[in-house]
Amino acid sequence: MDPTGFCNLDDEDPSKSLSFDLYEDLNHEATQQSGSLKSYEVKQHGGAIYDRKGSGHCVTVERLLWVDGWGHSTLDGESTKSEQEMTLVVLKIVLAPQNPKKKFRYMKASLIFEDYDESGVNEPQVQAWAPFRAMTRWNKTVAHHTKSGKREGSVEIGHSAASATGSWSRESEVSWDRTAFDEGRSNSMISQKTGNRNGVTWVVNQNNLENAGVTQELWVAVLLSRPTAEPYLARFEINTRVGTTEEFKNKTRAFFGLDPDRTKPFKVTPWVHQLCCYEGKDIIKCIDINNLDTLRCASNGSTLAMKWGPNYQIETTIFEKPGGSMAISHIVEDSQSKSSPVSEETLAQTATPAEEVAIPVAAETIQPLLQIDPPPLGVGWHSPGSMTNIDPNRLKELEERIAQLEARLNEQDPKIIALQ
Repeated sequence: MDPTGFCNLDDEDPSKSLSFDLYEDLNHEATQQSGSLKSYEVKQHGGAIYDRKGSGHCVTVERLLWVDGWGHSTLDGESTKSEQEMTLVVLKIVLAPQNPKKKFRYMKASLIFEDYDESGVNEPQVQAWAPFRAMTRWNKTVAHHTKSGKREGSVEIGHSAASATGSWSRESEVSWDRTAFDEGRSNSMISQKTGNRNGVTWVVNQNNLENAGVTQELWVAVLLSRPTAEPYLARFEINTRVGTTEEFKNKTRAFFGLDPDRTKPFKVTPWVHQLCCYEGKDIIKCIDINNLDTLRCASNGSTLAMKWGPNYQIETTIFEKPGGSMAISHIVEDSQSKSSPVSEETLAQTATPAEEVAIPVAAETIQPLLQIDPPPLGVGWHSPGSMTNIDPNRLKELEERIAQLEARLNEQDPKIIALQ
């Protein structure tokens, strides 16, 4: 392959984020039609046109983990080391809009692996990935809609000295609930050369009742098997839709992506670097490099059994009491490290969306969030077995802080009622 056709990732600083500028796709078919997603990648002499001026939006990719190891297979009841080399890749994808008032309404990100020699013989194969192996929903919002109507009529009949009048009226009311979520899904990509899985695409859509945009930070992980230790290519593809309230007025949609003329694939040589940066230093502690197959879900081998979340993850379910007050029904603390407990400010921020979700509209009533669920995309890593190591004293302190938080929520009842 021509050395000018790729960037050598082995020469890059492991702690350096890879930054990609987004360019507007001027002839995206969904700009004229309210339709489905379309891949922006173009073939040679293709027709996709990108604005030559950068949009100001960009995407950064942090390589938390990019490590080589081995898989294990079981033969005749004995664990035997496989000759199959494997690689685990964990990336953090961060969206950075030019204007804070503009939101990414959806994001489509792809990671593709190819043979460096273009023959396909040494092409890596995707064995498992996360997240969104199945459709995943979070940030549930319920809107209660009510429409009422009234019809009236009258008639008057007159003849000679006699006359008669009559009138009628009819009232009707229809109500229904509408539920919306943030959604995430993924699918594998099939190589045209080998017919095997050689890439993964992740798609995130916003909650259309809130219009707050998609999560701006997404963690993804891919487990690869490699036939040899020969170099291979890794290619990123990003496609997003960015919008503001003005797009509902003129019905135009702005789509952005990586310009193929400006974005090159990255060359990676196995075993040259065992890259581990930032949060990856915590993740690597829970991984057996010599048996990467243990990361695969037992019930579905193409799913990575990774649970995303911070070292201290609070999952709080909130329900509505009669009269509009809010109460906390259960708290779960997930802990791995020995750092200090969550601050009161952090807990207060966790409950903030309960005030922001209601959007009053004419002849409609929208209820506050019935449930607040942290997205399965998260910040950090923890072991699934860490629940058994919870410190009772710290849990008691946490319960006291939650009680304080509940009192603060009760003080917000007038605001919640006003939003309703």
